[in-house]
Amino acid sequence: MSTPNLPTEIWTYIFSFACMDDGSTGCTLQRVSKHFRALSQYSRFTSVCLYRPKDILLFQATITPLPPDERRVRYLHITSPHLFLDVSEDELDDDGDYEISGSQSPSFDNEDSFPTEGNPGDEAETENVEMDIDESDSNDDEYRPLSPAEESEVHDDVAYFVSSATSSGVVTSQLFQGEDSMSEYMIKMDQAKSVILSSVKQIISTLSSTLYALSIHWTKLFREGYLSIPNFIPSCTSLPCLTELYLCVNIRGSTHQINFPGMFCHGDFFLEEFNGLTFPALRRLRFAGLAWSAAESPYNMIKRMAPNLTHVRTKTGLMSGALGPFTFPTNLKVLIEVPDRTWMGGDAESLMNDPDFVRSLGYDLQFVTVVGGRITDTYDTDCWEAHWAAALRGEAGHWAEPEDLILSSRE
Repeated sequence: MSTPNLPTEIWTYIFSFACMDDGSTGCTLQRVSKHFRALSQYSRFTSVCLYRPKDILLFQATITPLPPDERRVRYLHITSPHLFLDVSEDELDDDGDYEISGSQSPSFDNEDSFPTEGNPGDEAETENVEMDIDESDSNDDEYRPLSPAEESEVHDDVAYFVSSATSSGVVTSQLFQGEDSMSEYMIKMDQAKSVILSSVKQIISTLSSTLYALSIHWTKLFREGYLSIPNFIPSCTSLPCLTELYLCVNIRGSTHQINFPGMFCHGDFFLEEFNGLTFPALRRLRFAGLAWSAAESPYNMIKRMAPNLTHVRTKTGLMSGALGPFTFPTNLKVLIEVPDRTWMGGDAESLMNDPDFVRSLGYDLQFVTVVGGRITDTYDTDCWEAHWAAALRGEAGHWAEPEDLILSSRE
């Protein structure tokens, strides 16, 4: 059956409804014909999800040569599992596409398209996007001990990241042949992670003029250095449209251990870096596991960075270093997540009947909402991505969870 000869405006209107899903419909539509592909050329990157470090490097290489009107990314989510955990199966399929088996990673085809998530926006530029979805479930295998073949693959991945800093080719020889020192191995791992972080900063800098919402979930080992917002967003970058920012740095002590992001203070370095960040349009901010300056409370640093903020959600360290009880502007909705002990102890329900608990945290009941939860993996990758996907569907996302227990709320 031939394609109906409809005006471009009609197709755009149809696509605005057809792509109101996880992006699989937009991906299918772009492969229908060259005509459909041309219609989505300027909006195919409206919503993008990167699920692996290699996706980050490949996406940077994809968007860098594009003209500005073809890289108008408004919604960007980045997940970077630790390199020890980021183990794939088949890297290439029979057609020469870059594809990850057993995950939801996007893929590149031979026409330089990059799969992205759909967004139900009401403007033409937010309507037609694409994304390859693999429905297979790899959660059961994520934290099992690595096989010898998988360990070898991790070594090759490290070589890929290190080589990307200086060469377009991938090192295929045995990188660790003749090396028996763990310190040498960890040095190369650190080099690889530095390459990935640099790529993230470059992507954000390239897309700075159009980014509306940015979500990052980063995993690192406890021994690794502190990370905060300036590690992901260059301090000299202007983000005039950035309205929502969600950033979690999760810690893995071991592959079988559940960890919760903490709040870290780290000298004056981050104070200087934060002074160069300004987000005039930022309204909603959620963060966990970030490092802050020891010289000032995170809240005061946030106020300077985002003077027009209306929503902030984090753990109890928002006013670290200051004396309570704390008050906030009436136009700012503050959600304070309960300490780890309430999660680990399973005592959240009894706290619902104890209003003094909120005061013990140092906060005034008139100014904050304190949330506890039955979800023990609130800061895990899957949960963070689920919030992101819910927001794209027009749902509350990070700002309301049915499983959460509301311990107190602003009247």
